[in-house]
Amino acid sequence: MSLISSSKIGTETQIIIWRMDENFLHLKEIADLSDNNLIKISTLTEKQQREQLTARYLLQQLTGKNYCKDAHGKPHLEDSPSAISISHSRDFLVVAVSAHLIGIDIQYQTPRLKKIAARVMNEEKLNQLDISDELLHLHIYWGAKEALFKAYGERNLHFKNNILIKPFLKLPDNLNVLQQVTMGTVTKNNYLKNFKIFFQLINDYVLVVALENSAS
Repeated sequence: MSLISSSKIGTETQIIIWRMDENFLHLKEIADLSDNNLIKISTLTEKQQREQLTARYLLQQLTGKNYCKDAHGKPHLEDSPSAISISHSRDFLVVAVSAHLIGIDIQYQTPRLKKIAARVMNEEKLNQLDISDELLHLHIYWGAKEALFKAYGERNLHFKNNILIKPFLKLPDNLNVLQQVTMGTVTKNNYLKNFKIFFQLINDYVLVVALENSAS
């Protein structure tokens, strides 16, 4: 595996991006798996196994702990109050560890997103995209929705009605540094939380981070 990027937000949030190029057999050896976990991942495709093994290895290196998933599929560190989030796209994988609620999303840029954007964005926001790089702007909105969904961590969340992104009309001048670009809100029934939305462009990949607004 090779490190692509390492970023911090404040002193309590760390984000690591790796390229998944490790030899598969070696990856299975260095990821500290119990017999039960080895049986569980053996039913997955090699690509899925690689993603889970890489995430597990990175989180072990960062925290010294393993992770598990709850009934909704949200990952948690075992015996730790820290929040984590995991995302992957093609051969890139991202893990985040924070003292605050967090969600991350990484996506390889693709024009196909324009065809499905209306499912999660209203017409007003679609018409406000930065015409200088409409596709990238659209990927940030999409990634923010995905990141907020992961931060919420439960199913049955409507992307268009329950996840709101504050519009931002222009992209940052420096696209290659992780920085806050807007705010987002998740609201459902009695649940209401606000998040800072961060963005970074890494090669052709768009990284978006949703960090609970109580974070310093």
